Amino acid sequence: MARSLPPPAAARHRRGPCQTPGPMEQLQGRVAVVTGAGSGIGRATSVALAARGCRLALVDR
Repeated sequence: MARSLPPPAAARHRRGPCQTPGPMEQLQGRVAVVTGAGSGIGRATSVALAARGCRLALVDR
């Protein structure tokens, strides 16, 4: 007899455009320190945070 399994975690946490804002949308006026901000994930994170109004302290080699 087959059991019904819940959907995978990734499927349960997908958000559509009409849902409430998540943590990345609530950053206006906050300050973040981003390490490795010169390239890769650090750079992408810096750009995303700045676009949402976050003040940044950027660190790289």
